[in-house]
Amino acid sequence: MRKGYDLLLNALNSVHEKCEVLVLGKNGVESAGVNNQITITGVQRIKSEAEMNRVYCESSITVVPSRQEAFGQVASESVMAGTPVISFEVGGLKDIIKEGLNGYLVRGFDTKRMAKTLDEFLLRDDFDRKVIANDAKARFSEEAVVKSYLSIF
Repeated sequence: MRKGYDLLLNALNSVHEKCEVLVLGKNGVESAGVNNQITITGVQRIKSEAEMNRVYCESSITVVPSRQEAFGQVASESVMAGTPVISFEVGGLKDIIKEGLNGYLVRGFDTKRMAKTLDEFLLRDDFDRKVIANDAKARFSEEAVVKSYLSIF
């Protein structure tokens, strides 16, 4: 429940644009969207870091519909690969997503707002993947994290 798959389905059922959705940790194929124009394919498991990076790089956007997130590893991996993120405004996701630069935050588990944001993104997709990746590396690379910790101590 806390990962928000039900919230994602609610949002997708209000999306008007055609798209394909890959859902990690699920099995099977289903449809969503106002005209069933969205194909949802479940992938139970990604087998390697290289495969995961390929999935992020080949994706237009990552959606994180979680109700709770301590840090938001999926979101940080996505932006490191240069892929923007749409998520609800919870936990560490608020620290990862810079509104308009590398994605969008949706307040209050508002699935209608998430659907509208997805539709708008699908219509224009104007994020600069290099800018997203460079910003993420400056904030989340091993070197940046070590430097941050050292500054505390």
